[in-house]
Amino acid sequence: MGKVIFKYENGISISWNGSATFNVFNDRHNTECFTHYGATTKARAEEIADEHYEEMYIEWQQELAMDNADIMELPNEN
Repeated sequence: MGKVIFKYENGISISWNGSATFNVFNDRHNTECFTHYGATTKARAEEIADEHYEEMYIEWQQELAMDNADIMELPNEN
């Protein structure tokens, strides 16, 4: 089996090489690589990619919330 690409929102895609390697792309830029040896079928690889995307999305939301909290913090007026 050749490379399979799973597409997500915001220009994110995850490619699976048909073995154990996954590459994460953001607007066609390779931003991350991970290995998962449980990917034995295309359907299972898609589940793994979906789970990884969900984890990335949660982390991104948390980072965004922290960044916004820093912006919203008012200076001490003492």
